[in-house]
Amino acid sequence: MHETVILGGGIAGLTTAYALAKRGILSTVIEARMSLGGLAAGGSIAGVRIDLGAESFTLRSTKILELCAELGVEVRYPHGSSWVWDDGVASPIAHGIWGIPSSWDDPAFTVLSAEELDTARKLDSTVSSYGSQAHTLAELVRVRLGQAVLTKMVEPVAGAIHGISPEKLDLDAVAPGLREALLHEGSLIKAVHSQRGEEQASIVQPVGGINALVDALSAQLQAMGTSIVTGHMAIDLMYDDSAASSQTSTPVSSSTGSSSPSASDSPAPFGILLARSDGDKKNPQPCPGTEEVVFAKRLVVALDGPHARALVAPVLPTPPTGVDYEWTIPHSDPISTAILAIDDERLDPAPLGSGVLVKPGSSLPVKALTHYSMKWPWAAQELARAHGGKHVHLLRLSYGRPGEPSPSPTIDQALQDASALFGVAIKRHALIEGRIIEWGPSLIAHSPEHKKNVQSFLRSVDDVLGLAVTGAWVAGTGLGSVIPHAYKIGENID
Repeated sequence: MHETVILGGGIAGLTTAYALAKRGILSTVIEARMSLGGLAAGGSIAGVRIDLGAESFTLRSTKILELCAELGVEVRYPHGSSWVWDDGVASPIAHGIWGIPSSWDDPAFTVLSAEELDTARKLDSTVSSYGSQAHTLAELVRVRLGQAVLTKMVEPVAGAIHGISPEKLDLDAVAPGLREALLHEGSLIKAVHSQRGEEQASIVQPVGGINALVDALSAQLQAMGTSIVTGHMAIDLMYDDSAASSQTSTPVSSSTGSSSPSASDSPAPFGILLARSDGDKKNPQPCPGTEEVVFAKRLVVALDGPHARALVAPVLPTPPTGVDYEWTIPHSDPISTAILAIDDERLDPAPLGSGVLVKPGSSLPVKALTHYSMKWPWAAQELARAHGGKHVHLLRLSYGRPGEPSPSPTIDQALQDASALFGVAIKRHALIEGRIIEWGPSLIAHSPEHKKNVQSFLRSVDDVLGLAVTGAWVAGTGLGSVIPHAYKIGENID
């Protein structure tokens, strides 16, 4: 019998396991893929290991920095400015939150007319409580700064990052603490400044990439005695509430078979039917005939939303009137990332700074371009060492927006899009290495409706002793939301 089983070896599952281990509670982490990290996975491009998925995290909580410090992982702020691209016209992104500047001197305000800027100033000098009851990001910006700021400065950023209108972005989910800061400061611009400051960026990255944090977590967990099992997945779950209240600790051996486990055979409340997976990176499937049952006192489900809900819902209490466990979890269509290593000295001046977000509806299919080696200087140093000081640059191009056909970019398409954004023709012979990474559907930032459904679902989860659920679909998108939520689960689960 296991003290604690954690389903999912992504950053949420690993973080929960670490918080548990610090309490002296050892766990077994079970991951369907053959590697850990999920969307925080890493890989080698042009001789340098970089992030293939998530590359940074927002500073929404000090917990992430504390975690990195405990693990000896050094973090750095990004280098360079970023832009929004609208069919040949690049505009600076505000130093602030979601395109909302932290100062009236921000160059991003140049997209407004004199009249629009004057309107924004007047609105933001109104009674401090105006906008504090807003449900969405759009409501807040419209009330405090006006429609022009929303349309010209905030919508392009929200659309380029999440492919979704700020009308559908839950304010507390995407900008935690901003509502309270507004009430305290009496001005939205001042509220953003209080959260962002003047110099530092809102994101950081571990040296070596997010994947370096995954590697450090994995190594530390194994040193602390946590078991990590890859290539296995949960396909069914049973719960015995009488066992949950039992104080006995008689060990129960795992059994094998193709039927669902009977938790009544064990004093442990959770019976988890596992199977070996086929190891597919995008959508692992169970291998028939490899089933086995494990029992656990505690269970943390750190899977993606659809899989987590399907596994957990059958053991939850009957939902109260008006609560639906089957609501549609907002996801985009499958997304892709093209990573290019380019030897071209014309990119040395970094004409797009650290990168550019492409406004939805533009003529280019690409969603964003990150000049990775400019944004993160450690990567440029590693490239220089690997290639003898040549003018080698790493570019990441992201494809895929909600409601649009699933992208199937090629290396040639990525070169063409990068050329259009940089304004220089990048030739095929300049390519040192190119790679296309395909991901499944990605979670869209939480809407007020999704947030309400999640809260109801988690209240039902809390009614099951020893059960917890974590991950982006309940915590909010981005590692800045996921890691603190997962850590809290590990600190508090009974």
